[in-house]
Amino acid sequence: MGLSSQEAIKIILSFTYEQLHKWIKSRLHGDDGHFPIYEGHETNLSEFLTETFKHIKDEEFRDNFIEILNDLTDELTNYSREDVKKEAEYIYELLLLCRSIRQFKNKDNLYKIAHDGTLKGITAYEIDLHQILLSTLASYRVAGGYQFWIGQMYDESNIYYANAAFYALLGSNRLDILFKHIGVFIDRFKGELDLELGIQALINDHGRKEIFERFRGIEESLSTEQKSAVNHVFFELGYDHLYHIPPIEIGNIG
Repeated sequence: MGLSSQEAIKIILSFTYEQLHKWIKSRLHGDDGHFPIYEGHETNLSEFLTETFKHIKDEEFRDNFIEILNDLTDELTNYSREDVKKEAEYIYELLLLCRSIRQFKNKDNLYKIAHDGTLKGITAYEIDLHQILLSTLASYRVAGGYQFWIGQMYDESNIYYANAAFYALLGSNRLDILFKHIGVFIDRFKGELDLELGIQALINDHGRKEIFERFRGIEESLSTEQKSAVNHVFFELGYDHLYHIPPIEIGNIG
C-alpha cells in the first residue's frame, strides 16, 4: 500500500539538512531510497521534487531546498567534460528542477556553465544538455549579456540554441536586438511549428500592432523566402498576410 501525501510530507519534513541534501541528489540520480521511481518515466525524478517543493509550505524546508539547489549548481561549475558525460542524466534532471523552481537564485552559476560550453554536444535521453541549459536560462527571462545570446542564435551546431536565444531576447528592452537578428531564427525554423510559436509569443507579450510594425520595419532586410515564411505564420495565426510578395514570373515557353 502506497504512502498518503501527508505521510510522505511527514517523512520529508523529518529530514535534517544533510539528509534532505542527500535525498534530493539521490532522487535526481534515480536512486531515491524513500519513494518509488517509475522506470521509463524520467520526469518522475525531478517532477516529484518540484511537486514536493510546491506543496510543502514550511519556510525552513523551502529555504533549505533552495540552498541545496545552490549547492548542487556550485558543484556543477567544477565538472569536467568527462564528469558531464558520466553524470549526463543527473545533470539533465537537475536543470529541469532548476527551471521549474522559480525561487532558484543561483542563475549566475548556470550562465557560467553556458558561457564555458562544458555541456555542448553531450546528450541525455537523446537531448543536448547545452540546449536544456539554454532553455532553462531563457525561461527566467533574465537574459544576461545579449552578445552571448546572439552567439547562440548563430551557432550552427544545434538549431535549438537559436530557439532558446529567441526567448531570452523576447523582453521589450531587447526587441531591437532580436529583430536585428530575427532572420536567423526564421531561417532555422521556417515551415516549422517553432516559428509559429515564437511569433505568437511575440504577439502575446507585445501586442499585434507592435509586432506587425516591427516586421514591416525589417521588410527590406528579409529575403522573399523569409517573408513568405512569416506570411504563412500570420495566416496560420488567423491574420492577413503582412508582406506583398509578387508572383514569380515565368517566361514564355516555346
